Amino acid sequence: MKKCIIACIFVLIINTSCKSTPQETSPPVPEGPGQALLNELDSAKNNAAEARKKCIDFDGPLYFPSDWEAADAQYSAADLLEKTNARASEENANRAIAAFKLAEQSFINIFNLTIPLLAQAKEDEIMSLRAELMKKGAIKLFPEYLEPADNAALEAYSQYEASDLYKAKETAEKTVLMFKILNIASDAWLLREEIINWNFMGYDLDNFESGDEKLSGSVDAYMENKFPVASENAEEAIQKYNLVLSEGWIYTVDIRASMAEAERQAALDIKTDVAERAMFNEGEEFYKAALEAHEANNLEDASKKYLSAEALFVAASLSASDKRRIAAETISEANTRIEKSEEVVKQAEILIEGDSE
Repeated sequence: MKKCIIACIFVLIINTSCKSTPQETSPPVPEGPGQALLNELDSAKNNAAEARKKCIDFDGPLYFPSDWEAADAQYSAADLLEKTNARASEENANRAIAAFKLAEQSFINIFNLTIPLLAQAKEDEIMSLRAELMKKGAIKLFPEYLEPADNAALEAYSQYEASDLYKAKETAEKTVLMFKILNIASDAWLLREEIINWNFMGYDLDNFESGDEKLSGSVDAYMENKFPVASENAEEAIQKYNLVLSEGWIYTVDIRASMAEAERQAALDIKTDVAERAMFNEGEEFYKAALEAHEANNLEDASKKYLSAEALFVAASLSASDKRRIAAETISEANTRIEKSEEVVKQAEILIEGDSE
């Protein structure tokens, strides 16, 4: 009986002790975002990344650098939020989605502002390159090579009008490259013409023929749309032709200097510096400039100035000689008239004397 009472008291103490001690409770765990929200987050992130890439592809950062910095900062903040805790709760996921959408819209705004500016810049570049070709006489020299570039320009414009922007950009860049190659090839051709005009081929025949091969190869590659090869060959043709010209001027400059000096001295011998002062002085200016260019080793410039000086000295001498001839003829005619006048006077005196008798 005593043992039973003690057991009951023990149980009562235990129950009382348990009721007096409060139970600890864990804080509620936030509910994570559902799959639909996560999909929306991924979509917002991808859309912002795509808008950013398009902006870069079409030179948005170059045209609007400050706007680009702000938009890119928004994108970086959204990306950081997504990587750290956006997937921990619906609230954070929604914040990241809103941040990505804001960045996307900023990139879209920059893109829309950039496109017309980029299109105009490409058009201006193409027209400028084409104008250079026209000045070089390309329309007469090789119209068949100009036509493909013109067609490419028209194709780029049509693609732009159809909002096929990536294609339009690609075609416009191709057009720019085509016109650049044609300009380089034209420069090479004009150098070749200069070599022929000055009859310099024989001074370096190997490089002249090599230049012809490179120029021909450039044209063939251009027509086959192998533009890097075409550009490289045209550049090499220019190098070869310049070597020929350099050799030609080395041999020519001394000859031109001797000829100019000889004509100058001949002009001085007949006092052309007095009789034709203006023309002689002009030749003298060219001669002095030629000497300076020769001393500075600018052989082409020196040769051309020697030639100009020579021509002016010759012209001044001829003009002076012509004036002397005219003067001599005038004096002769005057003497003839005087002689005739004296004869008339004599005849008149004879008549007068006859009448007086």
